[in-house]
Amino acid sequence: MSVLVVTARTPANESLDRADVTLSRLLKNFREIQVLRTDRVDFHGTPALIKYLTRRADEGLEIYQLMLVLIHNRPAYAVIGTTAARSPRVNAETKLLQDILLGF
Repeated sequence: MSVLVVTARTPANESLDRADVTLSRLLKNFREIQVLRTDRVDFHGTPALIKYLTRRADEGLEIYQLMLVLIHNRPAYAVIGTTAARSPRVNAETKLLQDILLGF
């Protein structure tokens, strides 16, 4: 498991959807990206997205990710929790990653 925080400077009045596109471009080192679900949430008073996705690395490793996307004081943030998609503990690890992301 791992957690990564990525930031990108955004113009004034940047939309959450546009920030999501910008941040996603920074994470294109994987192929076969599949977005399973995207939820719009209120994150401590700030609109945010939580994306659930799978990716396959060039080495063939399949990973499962939760990605929290939000804009706060103009930087856009992506907080990404990652675990192996085929882990025997994927359900417990997903719950732990959710707790970590929501504590950001």
